[in-house]
Amino acid sequence: MGYDDWYIVSSIDDDTWVISEPHHPECSHFYLLRGINPDGTFDNVLIDTGLGFFSIKPLVESLTSGPVRVLLTHTHWDHIGGLRDYPDFAVHEAERDLRHPPLPLSKRVLRMVATEENAELPEGFDLDAYEAYIAEPKRVLHDGDRIKVGNRTLEAIHTPGHSPGGVCYFEPERGYLFSGDLIYGACLYAQFHTCDLGQYEESVRRIAALEGVGRILPGHDSMDIGVDLPERIAAAFDDLKSKGLFKKGTGRHDYDGFSINLGSPAEKALLAVTGCFDALLS
Repeated sequence: MGYDDWYIVSSIDDDTWVISEPHHPECSHFYLLRGINPDGTFDNVLIDTGLGFFSIKPLVESLTSGPVRVLLTHTHWDHIGGLRDYPDFAVHEAERDLRHPPLPLSKRVLRMVATEENAELPEGFDLDAYEAYIAEPKRVLHDGDRIKVGNRTLEAIHTPGHSPGGVCYFEPERGYLFSGDLIYGACLYAQFHTCDLGQYEESVRRIAALEGVGRILPGHDSMDIGVDLPERIAAAFDDLKSKGLFKKGTGRHDYDGFSINLGSPAEKALLAVTGCFDALLS
């Protein structure tokens, strides 16, 4: 498997693309947005950067020209891999220190995740040489910040829960909500030691109440999800609370079009002690 097989590019509109990594076991997505400056030149942002198994620069440069900045939804390993190519990045203040990510991940776990099911490591990729990107952000984001991208404007919405510095980006003019790992149509991970269920619920309800959303663009799995998904996730939280199950260690709970992983009792105990996936493999 080579470079050309690792990425799939699809157009959202004439100035917005989704770049997918289908060989990630949960099909990662990141996004390229192009705006136009008054002088006709392009301004660009990437929302997340994927795994970074290959350089993403040739792909991005085939789609646009001009400077490229990065807006991170959060700093988990499968969202920051391409920062080596585009180190001008912004992240929420709660995750500004990449030396201490909210979810440490080792080579041992990376090998397991990257090769499970139908995923396979690409030809020429040296897992042992793969290192997490560590640098200072060029911009620290706060809730409500607005980011200009040429003639386009994004709003940063702090949505902690899955991750302390989780951010959704909303583009009111086009109705796009870039939801990262907070909302998507598969298994939602809320079991990690850095996940906060109260914040997760609050964030989902905040997004569910957001007016003007015409399309949700998620960080993983199916791109075909309805704008009612935040409401349905909130309803699932209500269901779990009514059953006394809205707490870590109660397992995985399946609903129509998504599931919520609150972890097994063993996962809860091990992650609380170690803060690392490695404990789950012992």
